[in-house]
Amino acid sequence: MAVIEDIPVLKSVICAYVALNGFGETQFSPSSQTGVDVLRALVYARAQGMSLQSANIAIIVRDLFYEKNKQDNQGLDNSDLYQITRTIALSYKKDGKIITGFTELENDNETLKFLSEVCNDKPATEELLLPASNPYVAALIAHMRVVPALDNQILTLSTKQKNGVSEYGSHPYVRAMIGDAAERNAAYLSKLGMKTGTVRDKTQSELELLQEGQVLLRAVTIGGGEYFKQSELFAIDSLTSRYGKARAMIEK
Repeated sequence: MAVIEDIPVLKSVICAYVALNGFGETQFSPSSQTGVDVLRALVYARAQGMSLQSANIAIIVRDLFYEKNKQDNQGLDNSDLYQITRTIALSYKKDGKIITGFTELENDNETLKFLSEVCNDKPATEELLLPASNPYVAALIAHMRVVPALDNQILTLSTKQKNGVSEYGSHPYVRAMIGDAAERNAAYLSKLGMKTGTVRDKTQSELELLQEGQVLLRAVTIGGGEYFKQSELFAIDSLTSRYGKARAMIEK
């Protein structure tokens, strides 16, 4: 596949970091050194015999590196920078009602074929609108974690925890995006001195402009470095945006 030619693939030792984190033993590859889009991120991961990180895992890995670096001062391996993930956002209109939610792309040939067909050579700013009748899109919709669309593009929530629960970590939108890593991210952001975490996504009024049968797909990314704050989760970027660092993983 031609798209792999511009990706710096690491094919040496893949088990750079191992930890037990309550979700099983997980092995992580080194981070990509350049920013890539979702298609190239998946190729990067598959070239190492692994899967691309989900948004949930990217949050956990970020916290792991933070704690590890406090002990050994070996650095964060780009975990604090803008992250690309295989978690995506989907929104569509059905019978006049907006439905929005999140799911994960699979790490298989069908996904690579799909992304190659719909994303390759598209500008990074171009929105990806596909028919709901597309078989691959229909399968994604079937696995969506559905949540009400936002009224405002920026949702700001307190990370302060009481008995392990915060406004941020318990909010349905955050949990739909990053699952059970939501409270862990609240605690991580608090360790950085960040009193709030934010979500940026399309609003209900913006999504009302969709036509019946159209599905809008967006990448779920995590802020950091020169691209926004670590406290920000995004579901507004095109799948073709090439800013996020990729990381591969194996869950056992």
